[in-house]
Amino acid sequence: SALAMLSCYGMEVMITNNVVPPSYQVREFEDILEDIAQKEKPYLFTHLKHQYQDIADELNELSARILMHGDTKPDNIKSGHLIDLEALKIGDPAISISLYLVDSGIEQEQWSRYVQTYMDVVQHEIGREYTPEELVELTGFVKKVALLPALKELSGLYSRPMGEKEEKQALTIRRFLRSA
Repeated sequence: SALAMLSCYGMEVMITNNVVPPSYQVREFEDILEDIAQKEKPYLFTHLKHQYQDIADELNELSARILMHGDTKPDNIKSGHLIDLEALKIGDPAISISLYLVDSGIEQEQWSRYVQTYMDVVQHEIGREYTPEELVELTGFVKKVALLPALKELSGLYSRPMGEKEEKQALTIRRFLRSA
């Protein structure tokens, strides 16, 4: 719900305050692979390279861009409110939604329920009607683009000391990547 509210009103607030956030930039696959190759077996990621590049190209071609959180870890949503806003970016909300779902360890079979909540809030706030086909399409796109933030997040986990919480996150992300 908090991500949907940001999608609905975030750009308006930014424009009103003369703030122009940067656009979301997809990291080069090789940079991410280099960051995680010392901790993971490279074969896990080799097969993802072309898929990753196709998704990056598709996101770069999209014309519809909104304000997205950019760092939607569960720790950055407290009591239904978004915190830690320094990663705000202009991009596709599917990236923020997918990062939240992957990082939360939510099983892919349940993702459509979360996407439905997002769409219901947007529909309520701006009055745009969504079709069941659009729900299926957005859920599929969220699953598709989840590869980008999942790899980026795994790379970030390996760039700092790993405690029990970080090990659990890394395990969840690796499990997701194996199913991608």
